[in-house]
Formats: sequence, structure tokens, C-alpha cells
Amino acid sequence: MGNGVSTSHLTSDQKGDVMRNMATALDEADQDAPPAMVVNQVKFAASTILNGFGVNVGGDSPTRKGTMSKARSASSGTMEELKSAAMSPKGGIKKLSSTIGTGNLEDDDMPDATTRLIRTLSLNYEEEESQITSAPSPLSRSNFRKRRLTYAKRGRRIAIQEMQEKNVFSAGEIGEDPNVQPPFPPSICGTYSCHGIEPAYDEVDRSDVVIAKINQDKGCVAYPYGLDRKQALFAALDGHGEMGEMVSGFAMHEIQARLENHPDFIPDVEKAFKEVFVEVDEALKEQKGIDAMYSGTTVVAVLMRGKQLYISNCGDSRAVMAKRNINGEVIAVNLSEDQNPNKPDEQARIEGAGGFVSPPPEPGLSARVWLDADFTQIGLAMARSIGDHAVSPVGVIAEPVVTEYTITDEDEFMIAASDGVWEFIESEEAVAIIQRYIPEGANKACEVLIETAAQRWREYEGDYRDDITAVVVKVQEIFKAVDEEDAKIEADIATMWDGGGPGQD
Repeated sequence: MGNGVSTSHLTSDQKGDVMRNMATALDEADQDAPPAMVVNQVKFAASTILNGFGVNVGGDSPTRKGTMSKARSASSGTMEELKSAAMSPKGGIKKLSSTIGTGNLEDDDMPDATTRLIRTLSLNYEEEESQITSAPSPLSRSNFRKRRLTYAKRGRRIAIQEMQEKNVFSAGEIGEDPNVQPPFPPSICGTYSCHGIEPAYDEVDRSDVVIAKINQDKGCVAYPYGLDRKQALFAALDGHGEMGEMVSGFAMHEIQARLENHPDFIPDVEKAFKEVFVEVDEALKEQKGIDAMYSGTTVVAVLMRGKQLYISNCGDSRAVMAKRNINGEVIAVNLSEDQNPNKPDEQARIEGAGGFVSPPPEPGLSARVWLDADFTQIGLAMARSIGDHAVSPVGVIAEPVVTEYTITDEDEFMIAASDGVWEFIESEEAVAIIQRYIPEGANKACEVLIETAAQRWREYEGDYRDDITAVVVKVQEIFKAVDEEDAKIEADIATMWDGGGPGQD
């Protein structure tokens, strides 16, 4: 790995600091953490200290590419080496020094997706064909809190019993092996998540260190759904606030469990969706260990029933359909609309309930909901959410907007994703990215979309990146196997009856 560019301009002491910083990251890693997470922590330790020594980890120079290749080399040892190195500071320094010094790497010891994750989390996404690297963000760290209001600290996780339902596949972190087999082949349906990063202002006495956020996003595929082999539920959720990951996890499991059991699920999906979202929001108030007063989640859920889609959206996650137009071009059709506070109907409801809406502070940022006219209390960046009960009295509601869409022969694939994708990538570009890579499989296309979104966060926000989650579905093929099986059964029945039927001579 690496292109052989030297870091000889670093002093021996500086190189030693890099080694010690990386070894410390290994030592402090949770012993129960997945190996891929340990790899990520080592990478962050290397990249942040190299930045401090003037190595342009975030720039586009050849030096940066060589240095980060070496940093990735140090974090790409075998899983056994990493776990062993984490046991002792001296052992960590020795193994990491040896790895960097010799370039003794074994890529086969790590899944390909993990290798891509290391590249993404190094903030050094290199687009596979053009080899383009990003420039460092010009934005100042000083306005971080003003630009990004709430973010998840790395602090103590609150224990809650993990809810598991059959036939539900949850999106895993890129690079981690799934705990259960996905319900559809990866060529047809792909879903991944990528945790964000944030400045470590409250963690260390340095302003140039970033840490991995708790991933508050959730994505899931439930199939077969509602005891129907031609029915599936896809969802992307974006948690926020101190307990955002708890709220999004609760909402993900409860929505899919309650929806299929709603009495109006078959005759009136819109009614079922709306009532279930509100029920889940109310149920949050009774959950011990989850304080949803200042934490919440957005949800975009898509029920696919044969060729009919029912899209239920609460917040600013989004679902998009890729469709061929009359000229044969693939275009983006939004299946949901972002519910921002400054949308006229949303703003009218909030202000009518006694709330206040501040305009976007600059292009690309969201309007926000406040409890006071001075814009000092709360500042939620969406008009609807599950949770966020502190702003429920001023018009922030959990009831979703539900729309329908009929799949035609011109439709090719669907994307459902959290705001981590849509912040810097428009629907049209997301469709173009997926179209380019989907011949290699929906899973591959989903990974590249997430990697591209991660790179954009680096370009625009530098030391902050939101969590990113996406689900990609080939809509023409999702039930193809079921259709073929049904056709075979029908043919067998027809043949049987043409032959005289059962019991006939």
C-alpha cells in the first residue's frame, strides 16, 4: 500500500509522537469493540497528530497521499495484530513502528469494505477512477457550534435491551460483517451506515483532534413483511441529541413491528402509517432509559407492496426514485419532501402554536425551531420528528406526510437516505452516482454514495461529519424471484389440470 512518498521532513521526536499517539489509541480502545472500530480509532490518532506537524492530511498534495497511505498502513495490520497491539503500550509502539517501517501489510486479512472504510474515515476518499483528492476545508473551527447545533458526544452509552425481530435486517457500519444474512442479494438491495466525526473540544486539551461519533443513524430492511412475500419495508432514520441513537433504534424497531399489526394496514396504509408514527412517539415517553425531551429522530419509511410504494416521511431524511425519461436519461424523482421549518405550511403550524422559526443563517444550512423570540432555546433543524418533546408544544409533530407512487417499467432504483447524504448531495447527483456503480451491485453503489457524501462533509465542514446511512433498491428485481416462483407454481397447476387433474385417469 502507499505510493512511497517519504515523511522524512518529520523529526525523530515527531515520528515517535505519531507512534505513541497511535499506540495510545489502541490501548484505550474498548476490548469488546469490533476490530474495524479499533482500526478507525488508530487512523484518527495518526491523521490528527500528522495534521499538527504540518503534514497536509486534508489537502491534495502528493505528500498527503503518501503520508496517509502510511497512516493507513499502520491501521491495516491483521485483526490479530491490532488486538495484540492493544494489550500493551510498548507492544503497540513496536508493532506499529514495524508495520510502518517495513510496509508489511496483508490486505487479504481485512474485508474489502473495511479497506474502503479506512480510506473514507481518513478523510481521504480517492474517487476510484479519477483519483481526485479533496482540499482542506477553509471553514473555521470557531463557528462549529453555530453551524451545527446538536451533536452526539462520545460519552457513556445508556444500556437498553436490544430489540430483535425476525425478518428485519439492520444497516451495519461499512466494513463490519453483518450479524444476520440480508433478506435480498447484495446485487439487488444494499444498505450501509457510516458514523460521523466531531471535534474533541471537551475530551482533550487540543483543538485539532477529532473523534468518532456514536452512530445515531439507523437503516433497515424488513422482508417478508406482513406475512407477504411481495411486500417489504425499507427505512432510514437520523437520530439527534444526546440520546439520538436510542430514539432512532427504538423508532426503527417499533415502527416496523406496529405497522404490520395495525388494523388498517391492508385497507388504508396512509392512516396506519400516521397513527403508528404518533403511537411510537407517545410510547417514547414511557421508555425508561430514553429521555426524548431533547433527543429525537427523523424517519423516511417506504412500504413496497408489489408495484405500489407508500412513502412515510417525518423530518428531513429523503426517498428518491431513479427513472428513465422519454429521452432515455435517468432522472431523479423525489418520493418525499424535506420538512424544513421554513416551508410555508410547516412554519405556519409552528408559529401558530407559539413557536418561532429562524431563517437559515447562510446558504446550505437549515432554518430552525425555537421556543423564544430571541432564538436561544432549542433550535431544532426540522419541523417534524419522533421525540424532541421539548418542542412538541410549539408545533413540531411526529405525524408523517404519506405519499403514494406506482412503479412503472421506466423506474430503475430507489434510494432512501438520511440527511448525511442529502446535506451536500442533491437528488440528481445521488442518482448519477448510484447509476454509475449499480452494475457492480446495489451494495457497491450504496457504499460509494456514502463514501462520496463523507468526502463532501470533509470539503465543506472539515472536522465535523454527520452520520450517513443509505438504502439502495433495484425496484424491478426486488420481487423478481418471487414472481418467477409464482409463475412456475401456476404453470405446474395448469399442467396438472390439463392432464386431467388430481385423481383423474
